[in-house]
Amino acid sequence: MELGDVAKYDQLVLVVVQDNDAGDYMKALSESGFAHTRILSAGGFLRATNALFVVAISSDRLADLRALTSTTCTTRNELVTVPWVGELDLSMPVEVEVGGASMFVMPLDRAERL
Repeated sequence: MELGDVAKYDQLVLVVVQDNDAGDYMKALSESGFAHTRILSAGGFLRATNALFVVAISSDRLADLRALTSTTCTTRNELVTVPWVGELDLSMPVEVEVGGASMFVMPLDRAERL
């Protein structure tokens, strides 16, 4: 990103990605010219480690970012053991769908590089 480019950004996109996809996603973002910041996070039903990517873009690149995200961060099924809360631990592996991504798109009033 060049210093003069920040003025053209009008969208702030937060993308939550499973940690297993984060490295490939970060590489794909860089190769496609998307400036980004990666923040480690955790949570959700499985309390899994995730990565939160913060991406500032112009509206005309939103479709490109969405396509890149959907091809890089695919869903898949995995067997996981869900912790049992109770007196007896009867937890058994359960097949769940993991992966994919969640995108949150917000208007960006101003961007500055200091």
